[in-house]
Amino acid sequence: MMYEYLEDFFAGGMHQDWDLDGDGLEDIFRKRHSKSLDKSRIILQEIEMMLSSDLSEEEIDHLVTIEWRSGYEPDEDTETWRGVLRDMIGYIHDMHPELADEAGKEKK
Repeated sequence: MMYEYLEDFFAGGMHQDWDLDGDGLEDIFRKRHSKSLDKSRIILQEIEMMLSSDLSEEEIDHLVTIEWRSGYEPDEDTETWRGVLRDMIGYIHDMHPELADEAGKEKK
């Protein structure tokens, strides 16, 4: 499976009643995302792979909401799926600063 950890997060963590478990995506992500550095590294890679793909917003939406049956949808006025994914990168970097450091070194 190409996006195994992303699918697990959106299908399992962002169910139709996700907002009962937290105030927003960041809150749910921090509660449900593994504290494991290795798993964080993998989901970060999956997010970066999706961001670098040529999937359209509509295709990402279909994947997450239809195929993975996630109950979460970006705020149609202010968010895009790519923006949500970039936010998730920020959450991971906050939880694991060493991964942010690795990303900075790779860009140099």
